[in-house]
Amino acid sequence: MEEKDKDLYELKLEMLKDAIKDTQSIISMLDLKARFLLAVNLAIIAGILLIMRQILTFPISDNEFLCTFIMETFSIFIITYNIIIIYKLIYYIINPRNNPLKQISNVDPKYKESPFFPIPENNCFDFSKFKNKLENFSEDDIKNIYILELLKISYIRHTKLVNLNEIIYKHFKYLIVLLVIFFLFLLVFIVFILKD
Repeated sequence: MEEKDKDLYELKLEMLKDAIKDTQSIISMLDLKARFLLAVNLAIIAGILLIMRQILTFPISDNEFLCTFIMETFSIFIITYNIIIIYKLIYYIINPRNNPLKQISNVDPKYKESPFFPIPENNCFDFSKFKNKLENFSEDDIKNIYILELLKISYIRHTKLVNLNEIIYKHFKYLIVLLVIFFLFLLVFIVFILKD
């Protein structure tokens, strides 16, 4: 390989490495956002449980029973909805269960098992097999493996981003509406209590 071609090859490899690092950083950021949303949901559940605990300590007359029943039912509904959001955050974003390699077409079977992430045989890694595999790779093979790794983590990034956006825009707008209604019911309940 000529010096000019060698420099171009090195530049391409560096570009691929940088793209992989950037994509991994974005994935980490998405995971951090998902964990934050998880914490927000847990805080909402804890807050509603604390409010309900306080409401249940008030003496309730017959005409306030309906209001209390509605509050408790609505609280259970909000908590259940939060648990569904938490499940989706964990299952679809923080720990997705799909194999990105299955989503990439036209992959040479030679690259199906990445040398960067070898698969153990019988829970044991074979050092000599791994070493021979790496030594037999050409510069082109190494470049192709980097491309495949970039495609795999790009797929993971895309999947996490789509799922996180769906949870934020689809579920959280309903959650905000539910919380507003909950606090309106709470306000009505407090007015009933203070009236007596």
